[in-house]
This record gives sequence, C-alpha cells and structure tokens, in this order.
Amino acid sequence: MFRARGRFDLSLGNEGTPYAILEDVTVFGLSLPKAWLGGLKGQNLIGQAVSQRNGSPAFKGIKSLHVEPGALVLEVED
Repeated sequence: MFRARGRFDLSLGNEGTPYAILEDVTVFGLSLPKAWLGGLKGQNLIGQAVSQRNGSPAFKGIKSLHVEPGALVLEVED
C-alpha cells in the first residue's frame, strides 16, 4: 500500500461540454513529473471521451458541476 492523491479541475463549458483536467498526482507527498503520467497531465480527459461519442446524452441537462471538500456538487437544469 502507498499514499497517493490526484487533483482534477472539473467544470462544464459552453453548451454543457464537460471538462476534467488532471492537474497533479502526488505519491507520498511528492508530485509526479508530467512525463511519468503519460501525457495525461493538463489534458481534458472527459472531453476526449465525450467527443468520441458525439456529445453523450448523459451530460445534457447539467447546469453546473463542481467539487467541494468531501463532495461532488451537480446542479441540473430546470
């Protein structure tokens, strides 16, 4: 076992496009170099998956998405 943490920037852009960008990964408190993460750091991971599905209907109707300590807050359209 080891202690690791990942930090992501999650948001919805114009037209409800989701963004999940990997900002950092730490192992035992040390940040891993970008090269060790296979080019994933700084990339929009969800956007790439959604674009391959032509705008997955699972994301339609979502007004906002953000992370608070201990919670993922999702607000849907009326």
